[in-house]
Amino acid sequence: LYFFIVVDGFVASDSTLSSGINAENGKQWYQRRVRGRTGSLGVIVGMLSMLSRTCRSAFRALSDECKRKPCEAFKAFRDNGAETISSLLSSQSTQEAMEILVESLIKPFARSMCQCPKLIDATMTCFQKYDGLYFEMAEMDRTMFDAAISQIDWTSLKKAAKVFMAEAWCGEGADGADCVDEMGKAYHVMAQFIDNTMAGEDVCMSGVRFAGKMTRYMQAITDFTSMDNFVDAYLDMEKAAMCDSECAEEVARGFYSCCAKSAMETVSKKSNQKALIRAVKSIMPLISEDQAMPNIKKLMKVMNPEKFCGKKIDVYKRMNDECEAMEA
Repeated sequence: LYFFIVVDGFVASDSTLSSGINAENGKQWYQRRVRGRTGSLGVIVGMLSMLSRTCRSAFRALSDECKRKPCEAFKAFRDNGAETISSLLSSQSTQEAMEILVESLIKPFARSMCQCPKLIDATMTCFQKYDGLYFEMAEMDRTMFDAAISQIDWTSLKKAAKVFMAEAWCGEGADGADCVDEMGKAYHVMAQFIDNTMAGEDVCMSGVRFAGKMTRYMQAITDFTSMDNFVDAYLDMEKAAMCDSECAEEVARGFYSCCAKSAMETVSKKSNQKALIRAVKSIMPLISEDQAMPNIKKLMKVMNPEKFCGKKIDVYKRMNDECEAMEA
């Protein structure tokens, strides 16, 4: 729904944005196009007419609390979107922007998923069993769409999505911390890394100290040669970031926690890894017919920092022991 609202605003070639986007005209655009409902209401009504009967039924079947979540999200965007957009556009750093995103979007979304994991089932049903009017209205053949949908392992994709979005960061850590809040802190650490790196600061919480590894990783993305090369470059960069003998303590205390430990253990469970592998395997042919599967098991090594960094870096073991002692 957000996507259609935003597209509506820009497709309308609103003169408010003709001089470029900034905090003030971004807020004006929002008030005219969303709160003012000068054009978005028509798009929303049109979009709802394209939603399939099966999709609507899937959402109606949710509990009363959960079926209200999409409307609550839209109302929050309608009522607070102008201020959020203005704040984002006027933010002076990645950390400042991340604070806004975490509080206004990431944490509310995460809490909704924790409370209502069946939202994921309902959303995927909309794609898996689409019987709406879009193709008829657009006068398009849906053969390719149906072929693509039939290739996806929806059972595995739903399981993998629930693991990442509705299980890993839900509840409390062994230390009693709210795991959604802890997830927010991890995003802040990422933003701090970005700001320090862009400022050229050669400190522990910065990519400057492993610039060579980061450059190789970026090249592996832009000059994509093989999935193995990409995976190796990613793991090399993560090891440099997490496992440096002089910086591991500071980095770990920044992002690692009892909640992070629990989340990583959840994601890396064998049954969850298998679901992710099956889901990715079913999707890969839709992305590239000749591209090899990423080595998911190899990528998952980073989900166990204690083993990933080795015995010489003991901070993750000490933190794991602290969490396990509190669980006992």
